[in-house]
Amino acid sequence: MSTVSDDELEDRRQPLISHMDQAVILSEDEKTSGRVGDVRYAAPEVVSLRPYSFKADIWALGVLLFFMVTKSLPFDDSIIDSDSSSSLQSSSEKSGKPFDFNEMEDKIRNIEPNFKLIDKSKYSQVVIDLLKRLLNKNEMQRFTAKSLLKHEWFFMTLVHKETQKEESEPKA
Repeated sequence: MSTVSDDELEDRRQPLISHMDQAVILSEDEKTSGRVGDVRYAAPEVVSLRPYSFKADIWALGVLLFFMVTKSLPFDDSIIDSDSSSSLQSSSEKSGKPFDFNEMEDKIRNIEPNFKLIDKSKYSQVVIDLLKRLLNKNEMQRFTAKSLLKHEWFFMTLVHKETQKEESEPKA
């Protein structure tokens, strides 16, 4: 696997999946343990050092979707300003203070994501519902991949694409 420098990442301005060398394949009822990746994307069961399932990845997907909707992470004051650089830094890091991993872990374990950051004039209640199901602290109640794909948001998206396709096709 080749590595990519920070400069190359900055030039690409594309999402990049990393740490795939640490990925594991789990059956539906299997769990693993250990920590990898950025704590800001870690599920409560991961930061609590409990064994976890693939639902930790569902949580991380929720964090990514939350970030795409709000330009902020659910438990952090990090915001990407469209006028500034694309690097993600919390306000404490910007002021020169080091990132506090313990504080972030406590937030993930003990407080709810800040859903008030979602602009309700831009995003429907369906998106908010999806985020709440992805970022459910209770692993047993969190979506599975199957239930995720059955969510109304995916249905609405597919129906919208089909409608656009039909409208763009020439009529006979």
